[in-house]
Amino acid sequence: MSLYEIEPYEGIGPIRLGMTREEIRAIFLEEDRKPATMKRGSDKQPADYYPTLGLFVYYRAPGVCEFVQMFGPPPTFFTRGPSSFQGPIFLPTFQGRTLLGRPYRQTLAWLRKRDPATTEDGLSLHLGMALYNGSVDGHLNRVESVSIFVKGYYDLLLQGSSDKILKEYQHGKKTAS
Repeated sequence: MSLYEIEPYEGIGPIRLGMTREEIRAIFLEEDRKPATMKRGSDKQPADYYPTLGLFVYYRAPGVCEFVQMFGPPPTFFTRGPSSFQGPIFLPTFQGRTLLGRPYRQTLAWLRKRDPATTEDGLSLHLGMALYNGSVDGHLNRVESVSIFVKGYYDLLLQGSSDKILKEYQHGKKTAS
């Protein structure tokens, strides 16, 4: 397990946003790790999934990295017997603080001190990162994954003025000003 600092809109550790699929795969080939390839819904570019490392890497045309998601081990109630999970090799930190596995509310409050416009859902457009909480029955639990993304990644999502995230973001910007 290695700690890697998130650099807003730049990358984490050896992964740089904007790298090609081949460049990112070369990082892991040195460690003899090969990704599974998968597609989500309407994604045009397949993503690389490194299940033993706790890492998803998403690409946009022409095959450059636009989004990286790091996650911890699955909750025990999701696994039956031993898990092949060996990661996360990319244990994300921000300003020296580890993020995965921490209580969600505390981590969200800490992140909001760095970006007051961070949404309740953990999205910080200013810092180019997002937290995902492991909610159970609607109760916020722990930070289950951390994502980084390129500028503009959420632009289409935020164009609809009735969107919950846009409202939270605009409210956060007003209160942060």
